Amino acid sequence: MLFIMKQEIQEKIFQTGLVPLSVETLPLIKVGMYWYEGDEFSEKLIAERPIKSVVLLVKGQTIYGDKFEEESLTSDKFSLSAKESRVSVDELEKLIIPSIMLQAEIAASIAPVNSVLSALRKEMWQGTYLTISEYACFQFWTVFFPAGVRGSARGRSFYKVRRILERYVI
Repeated sequence: MLFIMKQEIQEKIFQTGLVPLSVETLPLIKVGMYWYEGDEFSEKLIAERPIKSVVLLVKGQTIYGDKFEEESLTSDKFSLSAKESRVSVDELEKLIIPSIMLQAEIAASIAPVNSVLSALRKEMWQGTYLTISEYACFQFWTVFFPAGVRGSARGRSFYKVRRILERYVI
């Protein structure tokens, strides 16, 4: 993909190693990058900067990031919390429970993310995660990480739920 970027943005990236978030810089943002407060990204850890997330997926004008938070729920309890699947952080940013399609896309490129999470000593994406996609009444699709294998959840077995950050770029 060929794109033209303003010279001052190029200079800032060269000087700081940080990619600021904009439509122009979106092609530079890759899976596994550190996502800092202030919506800046880097391939290398900058210790003095507070980390907001790790990039899971860039799709169109939307960036998805890991929030380092995991919980275990049974599928019947999950159906109650699924109503709050999109929690607004601000106009352009939300915490979401991913759909089966989104989790499958994340699973396809999870290795660099898990590598960064391991370096940060955070919980890696491993095991079976519930999705927001319903399979049947009180049954939900699941995705097994890191392989991306799909399944279904029902009954009172415990499954992991991981809300992720969704940021639309304008």
